[in-house]
Amino acid sequence: MKNNLFYAIMMIVAFALCGCEDNNNGDVQDVQTPVVLTGKAYTFDPDDAGELWKSGKTVGIYMLKENKAEYVEPYRNVKYQTTVQPEGYFTPTDKNDVIYCPQEGDKVDVIAYYPWKENLVDDVYSINVSNQATVSNFSFLYAGNGKGISKDNNKSVLQLRPVLSQIIFKLIPGDGIKDEYLKESVITVSGMNTKADFNLLTGQFEALSTVKNITLTTLDDENGASGQVFPGDIIEGYDATIELPNMNRTYHWNLSEGLESLKSGIRYICSVRVDLDKIDVVTDEEAIDDWNPGDNHEITGTENEIQTAIDELPLGTWKGVADPMTVAKNTWCHQETTNGLSVNVESDEKLGRNVIYGNFVSGNTWYRNFIAYRMGDANKQVYTLSFNAKGTKGKFVRCYIKTNDITTGAKTNVFLANDLGTGDKPYAGYVQFTLSDSYQSYSLDFNFAKMVTNPYTFKEDEIREVTSEALADFYIAFFPTANNVELYLDDIVLKKKN
Repeated sequence: MKNNLFYAIMMIVAFALCGCEDNNNGDVQDVQTPVVLTGKAYTFDPDDAGELWKSGKTVGIYMLKENKAEYVEPYRNVKYQTTVQPEGYFTPTDKNDVIYCPQEGDKVDVIAYYPWKENLVDDVYSINVSNQATVSNFSFLYAGNGKGISKDNNKSVLQLRPVLSQIIFKLIPGDGIKDEYLKESVITVSGMNTKADFNLLTGQFEALSTVKNITLTTLDDENGASGQVFPGDIIEGYDATIELPNMNRTYHWNLSEGLESLKSGIRYICSVRVDLDKIDVVTDEEAIDDWNPGDNHEITGTENEIQTAIDELPLGTWKGVADPMTVAKNTWCHQETTNGLSVNVESDEKLGRNVIYGNFVSGNTWYRNFIAYRMGDANKQVYTLSFNAKGTKGKFVRCYIKTNDITTGAKTNVFLANDLGTGDKPYAGYVQFTLSDSYQSYSLDFNFAKMVTNPYTFKEDEIREVTSEALADFYIAFFPTANNVELYLDDIVLKKKN
């Protein structure tokens, strides 16, 4: 992978500097001119300078006919990634996937989105905002500014930005109100659609559906909450409910009283002055500052590495696979032997979203029956895996992360779990948690800088440095330690640990 990527980068940079070459006869021959892409990713915060987007972030690239929602074959959802050298470039993950300008000189447009998905249907990216705590729902960014590209003008600076609208409620104490009275607030908005498809070719939302209440996420450093919702020109019927349990008060506010619309990529600050018998709301609209190429509003890279959210999975029963390494990256699956496991995606009415359900008739064997998510392109550091789970009360479930590394000669390699074991072999290659009959939140740490040859206990001198092959390709697996165990999984997030 590294060699292919380096080759692709060098080829693109070289072609960017010249559009022709001389043959031995002195004639000038046309050569293919690659599209040279750089870019930056923006947050809602107009004052946040952020950090440079780290290498390895994968984006999907389309080449479109100029000013048309029609892609140019074969450049449909081509996987590109950010690079360190040269800094700031987007380059293909496979050297054979370089995107070239039309040789006839025709102008084209280039669009990009993040994070890349392999199995898009009808070139739409589905987004669900019902659960504001699910980070993966809000990592989506889109760039539609790559206009008028040709072999004579083959460079473009892509501006990847949010397509949703952000609403922030800040609670301010009025006369006779103390800050403590406003703590533990719950802010909910109602009347809004929670599901929609974003058409990558048109850059527009379509098929909005599923109106339900949306509970906003509590602010970290002040009283209030924030959330991301779909933009809309008509916001009549959008209501905010502000519950203040420490005051035994509930207030209501219609968003149309302070806002005319919700615009894509715009942050709305709603300053709520709370008095004993009423609230007053003042709204401010904040656009992302400066969309020019020299901006430094880059994202920090703390988003969910799980690019396929469980809630986005279609309902239905899965067919088992012989090896999770045989499925495409960013794919959920399950390995099943001897009819020991059945898995399906079902809708949880109470949660309001899809979950994974597994019925382990035969458990207690880590390499036979398990639920898995295949992925890759990780960094050498500690990651935190968080999720919600429930199932057969009191039963144990173990989680491990197996790599596709075959360079060490070991049949099995797993990342080191930061969970400490017992006895004379103090380390473990898995993390164990106990199921309850209601959803519980779990947080597990794995050290992606170290690996061992099995998920069980081992001696400290058996720990090895991780390889690039291991970081490039691996899967996360869940299995119970007993037979006849039911397991539900919801809202899985893998993030770099600070």
